[in-house]
Amino acid sequence: TTLCLKDRSAGHRGIEDLSEILKANKTITSLDLTNNVFGDLGAAALAKMLDVNTTLTKLTLWSNQINDVSASLIVESLKFNIGLKVLTLWQNSVGDEGAKSIGEMLKVNKTLTSLTLSRNNITDQGLCHLANGLKDNNTLETLKLGRNKIGDIGAMKLFLIVSENSSLFLLKFEKNEIGDSTIAEMTKMLSVNTTLKTLSLKHNQFSNKGEKDLRSQFKDRIKI
Repeated sequence: TTLCLKDRSAGHRGIEDLSEILKANKTITSLDLTNNVFGDLGAAALAKMLDVNTTLTKLTLWSNQINDVSASLIVESLKFNIGLKVLTLWQNSVGDEGAKSIGEMLKVNKTLTSLTLSRNNITDQGLCHLANGLKDNNTLETLKLGRNKIGDIGAMKLFLIVSENSSLFLLKFEKNEIGDSTIAEMTKMLSVNTTLKTLSLKHNQFSNKGEKDLRSQFKDRIKI
């Protein structure tokens, strides 16, 4: 069962009331709270709900101005959550500290299969922390990082770690700041990792030659 509460301006009080109800709910599996700005208090309430709710499998928090503090509260509760499989934090204000908390969560979470962090404020530093979380994670299958502030250093760190990852099959990096200096590490990763089926790199900073070389080698796996 899906509960869609888009654009309700619920605020933290509405989210607190909802979270109390969902603590004992055994029916709702998908919750969409798109565009309900609820702040750190609302995030704390959601976190407490996720501590005990094992029925919810999909949580959409699109466009809620979620910052590092709120993101950290929510993902801390996912360290040992055994229900949630899909988390969407698209178009928020998650930065490097939030990404660090997400990385710590990924080290121990054994349930989450899809994570969307597109249109946030994650830089190379944050991605390096997040990448470290994937070292011991063999559950996450989809990771979306489009429209952040990620450059070559963060991308190369992630490619290095994904070389040994056996679960990720979709990685999206559209509209970042990734360029030709990542090609060698990317090529090495794609050569040894047979699980990753799609790597999306559209609208980055590759040269024409770089794009052409990548297409010629990995045309069935890279979108650029």
